[in-house]
Amino acid sequence: MIKIRVNKMFQDKYTGTIYNFDDVIEVTNERFEELKDFDEELVTFIEEIKEKPSKKDDKKSKDEPSNDEPSKDDTSKDDEKNE
Repeated sequence: MIKIRVNKMFQDKYTGTIYNFDDVIEVTNERFEELKDFDEELVTFIEEIKEKPSKKDDKKSKDEPSNDEPSKDDTSKDDEKNE
């Protein structure tokens, strides 16, 4: 994804959204190229957006048990010994 600045008002043919002069929007590299092919002066590249780790990846690492903690199976065996 990249950030671009709108130089001329246009309506997005896919979403119907109207973008005005000086709007800053995020698009894929492919969409940026498509807009530039349509009109070279329509938009200007600002910066590439670095992907942030998704929340799904963060949650997955938090849900995984660490090696320091006993698993549920280990604790149930200890309970049986204590009885």
